[in-house]
Amino acid sequence: MVNTWVNASAGTGKTYFLIQTILDLLKKGISPDRILCLTFTNAAAQEMQERLLTHCDPIINDVLKKPCLKIHTIHGFSQSILSKMFGCELLCDDEQDNLILDCLRRHQSLDALSKLSAFLSRSKIESLIQKCIHLTIDPDFFTYQKIDDSLDSLVDQVFTKDGRIRKKITTPHAPCVIDYYYQKVENELFHLNLYFSQLLGAVQKEYQKQKQARCLVDYSDVLIEMKKLLKNPTTLHQLGSHIDHIIVDESQDTSPTQWDIILSLCEDVILPFSHKSICIVGDKKQSIYSFQGADRYYFEKVEKKIPLMCHQKPLSIKEQHASFRSGKEVLWAVDTIFKTHHTLTRQDPGSFSFMIKDDVVMAAAQLIQTLYAKGHRDILVLCRHRTPFMEPLDQMLRGYAIPVSSSDRICLKEHLFIQDVLSFFKFLTDPRDDYNALCLLKSPFFNISDEDLKDLSMKRLEHHACLYDVIPSPIKDCLDNFLTTLQGQTIMDIFFKIIDDASYPLAGIEHVYDMIVSVIIDFQKNFPYHIKFFIDYIHQDKKIYDLLSLSSPVRLMTIHGSKGLEAQTVIILDDGMPPSLSKEDVLKFEDRCILKPNAMMDIEKTVTLKDNFLQQAYDEHRCLLYVAMTRARDHLYVMTTSKYKESSFGWYWKDFKESLDLPTVESPDDERDQETKIPLWAQKHIERPVSCARYSLEQKIGLLVHEFLEKHHFEDEDTWAQMIPLPYPKKLMDNPLWQSFFKNGRSEVDIAFNTDQYRLDRLFICHSSQCIQIVEFKTFEIDLLHHVNQVKRYEFILKNLYPTYQIHSYLVSIIEQKIYPLR
Repeated sequence: MVNTWVNASAGTGKTYFLIQTILDLLKKGISPDRILCLTFTNAAAQEMQERLLTHCDPIINDVLKKPCLKIHTIHGFSQSILSKMFGCELLCDDEQDNLILDCLRRHQSLDALSKLSAFLSRSKIESLIQKCIHLTIDPDFFTYQKIDDSLDSLVDQVFTKDGRIRKKITTPHAPCVIDYYYQKVENELFHLNLYFSQLLGAVQKEYQKQKQARCLVDYSDVLIEMKKLLKNPTTLHQLGSHIDHIIVDESQDTSPTQWDIILSLCEDVILPFSHKSICIVGDKKQSIYSFQGADRYYFEKVEKKIPLMCHQKPLSIKEQHASFRSGKEVLWAVDTIFKTHHTLTRQDPGSFSFMIKDDVVMAAAQLIQTLYAKGHRDILVLCRHRTPFMEPLDQMLRGYAIPVSSSDRICLKEHLFIQDVLSFFKFLTDPRDDYNALCLLKSPFFNISDEDLKDLSMKRLEHHACLYDVIPSPIKDCLDNFLTTLQGQTIMDIFFKIIDDASYPLAGIEHVYDMIVSVIIDFQKNFPYHIKFFIDYIHQDKKIYDLLSLSSPVRLMTIHGSKGLEAQTVIILDDGMPPSLSKEDVLKFEDRCILKPNAMMDIEKTVTLKDNFLQQAYDEHRCLLYVAMTRARDHLYVMTTSKYKESSFGWYWKDFKESLDLPTVESPDDERDQETKIPLWAQKHIERPVSCARYSLEQKIGLLVHEFLEKHHFEDEDTWAQMIPLPYPKKLMDNPLWQSFFKNGRSEVDIAFNTDQYRLDRLFICHSSQCIQIVEFKTFEIDLLHHVNQVKRYEFILKNLYPTYQIHSYLVSIIEQKIYPLR
């Protein structure tokens, strides 16, 4: 019974070691209920339990029939202790969010809230309060100081609107103005964080009060209360009388708060006694869950601290680097890139290939087609994100008739098939909901085009009717039939009827179909006829369902979803997307944090914090690559695109090129200047329509003008006069810039950045001269402040894609007949 710390690399038999450790304890007569196993996920806990129960040793099986072995996540273990001692109920996410908003509403009159509204919108304040409810905002991070407001008038002479220092400065007071500007920004940041801290503190106090009154805890409370509980000698004594051995799995994914709980148990319950033991297994190279609180740097601190705590028995540190999974070539690539030293145990050579392709999706699909034809039936395709490659690759493989599974984990209400089904259910309960009817008609149930939907919306306005009233036959007859025949039917009968009769295409979504069927079966045990209840139930359901078919010959997954899996052939697609701060609302330092300022308000301190975050993100970026590469048993392929530049964040430039001495990426020779090439991730259209019924008269005219521009470019004055109720823009036709707008490029181009999506009226990218042209058409007068900011957003996105390219943007007012070049 030795205290053990095991550094176990990927594929070295970590799970086998843990199972053997537990079995050795059981063979020595240790009762299962005196062993506590802590792991990262419920799935890992269940897997360990199943591996133990399927053990063939009859003596061990007999032992396992006694009081159950405790295998928990740290959350689960803490919650079980708290519920026994206090009987508290756990808040689900929706209940927590609603309670927090209720507490915020109780402080509507708070002065800090009104002052904060000068900085942030109400929805943003609510979102931040929900995210920061267990955090401490520190306004003292910034220095508040009195400044001379008389310099305000000179600021525009030194700074541009986006906060950059001008190239040409005319005022002799520039040094004073620059110092004043940054002091003023720091003061604004101080007040922003001060007001938010005051508001957050008031809401936190009310939130705790409401939870205590209702005997509720949330997920964070579970760990916080468990930490407090472990400071009580009575609690430690009770736990010590029931636990003799603690085994911790996947320790690299443990958060600092979870580590505090483990260390308390080790220090006070296990380590003072010679007959007790701890066993901790982990690998910092596989720490990829920072978004769930994992901290690889804290892991390193604990790794140094644990040996110092072992007084009764020294800690045995074991290194497991003998890979039982991967072939020789795969391990060579892993060791070369990560400077590791895995020991080879397999005799199979395996293979490793790195490929540079113009079109990664097409190349990956062709490679999979070739492998599939050769009999490969265990192929795992891995990406860091679901975009830009996974969805188009999924469609291409299905076109090749290759069985593929790509929906590893989903929330039902977010899947398009479920949204379409819900649209049909909502229609049956309220046919006069225009927006829902629009979504239903556009869905694969009826496949009405955008043009036809526009016509229906216009017709609805002309007749002062709802959309349902103007739907033409035979669609109207079909819907009438559904409304008549489905009255009084069960939810399951309705579901089967609309899927079968409307011939919804189910190819590729069979797993989602099976899942919604099982959900309906469970739901209608209590409410078989309540469609509205079912709609609300799905909308409120935040559960993540695992839909991946592990038996599929080809699996498309994110790297996070592949943790713990392996495959004969692994293909990694390098998307080159950098770590981003876009989804971060706060910047953390030590045990405190501040609200993240935008780039215009950055000062030296906040830039440093952001740089630290991005460095940590890059460290995890390498961990993701390690996890991805070590999933392969026999064959490993890595693909990148030839369009990446050396400044790209992709694994090619950061990890493969220097380590493996790979060739330099060059742009393809056959690239034509006149062709606008938009990355795949930017080509995805917004999935659902915006109701045309809500358009104003000006917006409708604008739609007509944009449609005419796309097809005719004003070449036919008579057609223009017939279609558009505006004077023909002759001055624009005479402007030499006008023809250049339509000579090259594409109309109506969708681009996306993080969660934001935009549509550009006209875009041309010339790769030979490294220039980009953006044209934004406005039907009526230009609102320079608003519309310039709009185009600047487009420029920002494209600058991230093409950092070395020059961007030329133009605003065009049709009614003013003017072209505004933007510099």
